[in-house]
Amino acid sequence: MGKIRITGANHGFIGSHVMKYLVGLGYDVDHFSTADFIAQKWGILDDAETVVHCAWPTDKDLHSVEHLEFAEWTCNFFNECKKRGIRVINIGSSSEYGVKYEAMKEDMICEPINPYGIAKLSVTLYAKLLGYNTLRIFSPYGEGGKNFVSQYEKVEKYGNPLDNRDYFPVALVCQAVERLLHTKHLYGEIINVCSGLSITNGRVAGEWDTALISDKWYKYPQRQNEPQYWFGDIAKMKKLLNL
Repeated sequence: MGKIRITGANHGFIGSHVMKYLVGLGYDVDHFSTADFIAQKWGILDDAETVVHCAWPTDKDLHSVEHLEFAEWTCNFFNECKKRGIRVINIGSSSEYGVKYEAMKEDMICEPINPYGIAKLSVTLYAKLLGYNTLRIFSPYGEGGKNFVSQYEKVEKYGNPLDNRDYFPVALVCQAVERLLHTKHLYGEIINVCSGLSITNGRVAGEWDTALISDKWYKYPQRQNEPQYWFGDIAKMKKLLNL
């Protein structure tokens, strides 16, 4: 397999883990910085066979329209990869689904509720149009991530401890990427990467540090436009990636 370029590998949570994982397995991997991505320095792609696109701005509010601008840049980037015959693995988000009250399946109609979800969905659909595959990630956790302890220190932002989410180790996200690298027969597939289980935020935080679960946190209301349950269907992941 030729060189793999990973966007968002410098400072991104998923991108940095994917890069470390693939390097550890002996792949020829290098990063494609977000700055170079935004500056459209496409010459960096000259030696690439595959791109794993993880880059996304993490310093923007979910309701910022700047996500839509980044989506446009991403689609232009995909066009450049297509011209060069480069395969792309796109990292999507469960936010693309919007509010659902059952396990989220890849063939569901998506109705995202904020500009972030709309932008991610537009990128996923454009990737599909070009024949690129997308791994739709749910709530990844691991070293350097914002979930778990760091998440629950920010009560006002992250909401009710009775809400359920589908938490998934970032190490298994890395495995999903690596397995997809070897399934070249897939064309334009969208694959959930999740546990298929629904666990309360309170249980997650409690398993790490019960001191973080304050009275204020328990009194905080459910976040607007979000369901109490948020989890994915794993059938396609098991079938196509054997995870």
